[in-house]
Amino acid sequence: MLTWQDLNDAFTSGSVRTASDSDLLEYLQVCSTIGMHNDRLDALSINRTITLNALLTENFLRRENRATGRLTWVVIVLAVLNVVGIGVQIWLSLRH
Repeated sequence: MLTWQDLNDAFTSGSVRTASDSDLLEYLQVCSTIGMHNDRLDALSINRTITLNALLTENFLRRENRATGRLTWVVIVLAVLNVVGIGVQIWLSLRH
């Protein structure tokens, strides 16, 4: 289990930007379970929680964008094959 210090180190070093989704979720767990008795730390925790959620969303969108890009090419290839098939059908019907 990660500690507040682990979270501080990740933000200080910038490694939070390249952390895996599971690590980001653990960092969120730290932010949501550690009690803050200091207004400054409480605001810091809120800001970090927002940042962690933004990073998780960015990772999700990146994965979805990759999948969507692949599917787009599949649809384009199928559409081109459909147009070729229609052209062949027209050519065959005019030939006879």
